Amino acid sequence: DRQPAADGMSGFLPGSEEQPPAAPAASVLSSILARNERLGKTSRLLGRMCFVGQIVNQQQRQLLAWHKGVLPKLTTEAAPEEVTGLLLLYPSHFLHVVEAELTQLTEFARALVPLTEKEDLTMEVRVLACTDDIPSRMFTGWQSSIVGQHSASAAPSEGVIHVPLPTRIADTYISLLKLGRALAHAKGPEREGMLADLRTRHAETLPTQNLLSEVAQAEDALKVAEFVHIFTKPIDIKLNREVWPVETELVY
Repeated sequence: DRQPAADGMSGFLPGSEEQPPAAPAASVLSSILARNERLGKTSRLLGRMCFVGQIVNQQQRQLLAWHKGVLPKLTTEAAPEEVTGLLLLYPSHFLHVVEAELTQLTEFARALVPLTEKEDLTMEVRVLACTDDIPSRMFTGWQSSIVGQHSASAAPSEGVIHVPLPTRIADTYISLLKLGRALAHAKGPEREGMLADLRTRHAETLPTQNLLSEVAQAEDALKVAEFVHIFTKPIDIKLNREVWPVETELVY
């Protein structure tokens, strides 16, 4: 007993039992790709992400081996872009900036989720930054460095200046980009020497262990599992109350 519609379509009138199928909800990633397609940009857009996390039992070399095993697999026939970036390994934390195609970055973030959940090598991995359309790369290749313990140099000061946590997160990310620029200008053996001795050659730019301890626990930064869910899953916003029709104030 459907209610007939004037245009010949049945079942879609208010009060009828059947409703038109809802359009599939888009994810943040699909929305970004669709936006850039409308702008006439290439489908292979480069992005940049920055991760921070805790290292379990000082397993820097094991975590380095895991990255070396996963990153090359991101470059495929469907996603041929090279993966570039810098991985810094401290005694109890790591800091990693990655440049690649958006789909490659998403796959890498997905790979980090089960690794973090196992808590064998790392835990509490967070996304400090994500840029979906970078104009150019800051790194000429993918490099890594086992930094060791790095603390801020003691300097006399008249008082302690409080820096908000979001600012410290941004400073951490910018420091990595500065290191990338410095490494890009170095050639061959000079670059290898810089990576082997970052604590001496770039002591002022290199983030400290204490800073990583703070930003790795920052609620302002999403955990990698949260990021993957928000970035790749269909957007489903639940409202506390109806917002339509708009409530209007009665004027007497």
